[in-house]
Amino acid sequence: MSKRAILAIVPDVRQSRILARVIPSWQHYARRHDLEIITVERSITRGRHPYWDRWLTIQDGVPEVAGIEELLLLDNDIFIATNAPNIFEQCDPSKINVVEESAQAPWNRRKIPDYYRTFHVEPDCRLKDPTKVFNFGVCVLRRQNGYLFQGLHQKWLNSIRPRFTDPELKQRDIFFRLEADGPFLSYELQTQMMINTLPGEFNFFLPPWLKRTRVHRLPFLVQCKLAQKLTGKIPKSVLCMLTNHAHLTIRHVAGQCYFLHVAGSKSPLWLLPDAE
Repeated sequence: MSKRAILAIVPDVRQSRILARVIPSWQHYARRHDLEIITVERSITRGRHPYWDRWLTIQDGVPEVAGIEELLLLDNDIFIATNAPNIFEQCDPSKINVVEESAQAPWNRRKIPDYYRTFHVEPDCRLKDPTKVFNFGVCVLRRQNGYLFQGLHQKWLNSIRPRFTDPELKQRDIFFRLEADGPFLSYELQTQMMINTLPGEFNFFLPPWLKRTRVHRLPFLVQCKLAQKLTGKIPKSVLCMLTNHAHLTIRHVAGQCYFLHVAGSKSPLWLLPDAE
């Protein structure tokens, strides 16, 4: 059997703290399915293009991944359920294996081409009217396919990033749009027919689930923030009373999926079952 590993990029203290909340669930999963866990504690791009660090890390010449044949790349805000099956058994080793984010609410498929344009990814004749968006927070691939990302990174640098105008670059929230790898990769890999779609349980998004189940987001996040700020500072019984509803909500959603992607605010990480 080929050598397999989970890969996380942890370039700074903030990402290290986020990973610390979910790493027990990763360790349990790794033991069950005979995987290594590799953490790269540096930025390959030296902080210039942080979202691209993971794709450049899987290239030849990076010592941390030397000898690894298949990789499960995870965002640091992903919790793995104790009963999660082996994701590698769901994969096509010749392709990039990811979950379709747009299959989860609240996406409007008619507006997906406009979503891509928001990131200056202009649909062309290869895929004029895309109807799917894939998320790369959970991604399984053979490391030999890393060459794809080296070429795509160069294309992004040359063709996408320069499209941002000076007024756009002055916007407060521009960093995410400017540096985002996901929309570009989603579009390009679809045109190359290099995507294999994984079941949604392997990258289950918390924010749309909250909306779909009509959980009031603000009270939920306030309780999560209390857990984040007060854990270890007040008696556990008092904290549990203050955060009971959010705690039950997190336990409920974690029981409905294999890989829970917290996304957005990281405060719910402080209520995850393995992070108590």
